[in-house]
Parts: sequence; C-alpha cells; structure tokens
Amino acid sequence: MVKYLVETFGYSRRRAVDLIKKSQVIVNGEMATSFTQTISFGDEVSVGGQKTTMTAGVQTITLMMHKPKGVLSATIDAREKTVLDILPTNYRNLGLFPAGRLDKDSTGLLIITNDGELAYRLTHPSFELEKEYYLACSRPLTDREVIKLEQGVDIYQGGRTSLAKIKSLTIDHLPFHYSIVIHEGKKRQIKRMFATLGNPITELQRVRVGRLVLPHHLLAGQVQELGVQEREMLT
Repeated sequence: MVKYLVETFGYSRRRAVDLIKKSQVIVNGEMATSFTQTISFGDEVSVGGQKTTMTAGVQTITLMMHKPKGVLSATIDAREKTVLDILPTNYRNLGLFPAGRLDKDSTGLLIITNDGELAYRLTHPSFELEKEYYLACSRPLTDREVIKLEQGVDIYQGGRTSLAKIKSLTIDHLPFHYSIVIHEGKKRQIKRMFATLGNPITELQRVRVGRLVLPHHLLAGQVQELGVQEREMLT
C-alpha cells in the first residue's frame, strides 16, 4: 500500500504512512488499515478525493502544460474546473496528476504525470529544484527590498523562506516586472513574500522548472508530452 501511494500519488513514504494512519486512504470503498495491503488490477484507490484505478501496463507519461488562469491545479473538484478537466481526451483515464501546484489565478509551466517517483523528486524540498517565475507587482522594488527577499523573509505560518534570486525584466517581458528563482514550494510562497513588503503581486507565471523552460509556442491551456531529454531537464 505504502509503495503504491508513493509511486502513484507522489507522496513521501512518511506522508503515505501518515495518511493510512489517519484513515484517509480508501480502497474499493473501504478504509485501508494495513501499510502492506496489496493493490491489485482493477482496485480503486482514493486519497482525499484524488482517485486512481490500478491498471496493467499503463505507459508512464509526463506532460508540460501552460496552465491558464481560472483552473485549479488538482485532479478533481466538485465545483471548479481542474487541469485534468482540460486535458486532451487521449490523456484522460491514465492516472495523471499535477506534480506541484500553481494558484488558480497564476499561469505557466505545470508538470502533469503518472510517474510517482518523478513527482516526488519535483515536489520534495530535499531536492532543492529551482523554479523560476515572472511576476508583476504593484510598485517597483527598492534595492533594500530586493536584498531582503533574496536573503529570506518570514511568512505567516510558513517560517522563513530560503535564499532566492531576483532580477528586473526588460520591457520585452511586459506585463511582468521581475524574475524570481526559488527552490521551495510553500503554499502561495511568492505572493506571501511580497505581501510582507506591502507590495501585492498582480500577475504570476512559472516559466521554468529545473532546466525545462516553458516554450513560447505552448499557449495557455495546451499541453506537450515530454521526451526522455526533456524529462532529464527536470533535475
């Protein structure tokens, strides 16, 4: 059971064990109670509303999506549209899920996969994978504010952020004003960082994960399947 949760949902082993302990894993309509429970072909596993079915011989697929505004980075939601809802039909029912998150009103590069090991490497903070964002904020940053953000700031209930890199963007990048590179994934981290300065972010787009860059030709809502070389860029 633990192995299945790690490989399919991208959880750490500790997180998988904790979910089973808290009775949050449902197998064929019943709570999972054993860490070693076997998952067989046709079994339906649900964790917090995220549901998969064990299938035989499913191909490992990794997509990059240019996530549009107004869409949730989730597998299922009763009220709002998710990134899985806007996938081309040939990529549905393959156990895909987003590896990481972007806020509903944020855009840009989102990895969607059914490879739990890859998802774990992309999301676990121990791997310190760089992620680059373009942003627009309400007013220009002062030199002192840039230094403060780069050295780390305390965000409410999120602790202190790690080192970041910030640079100004040219007019060619409008409507964005700055690039910021981080290697963490705290909830709404960048917006909360700028909120500590009283300088709200008005636009936020992720443009790079690892060495994989969001291509200009990939329009909002579109996806592109990654080959071996592109997957290697996610390290």
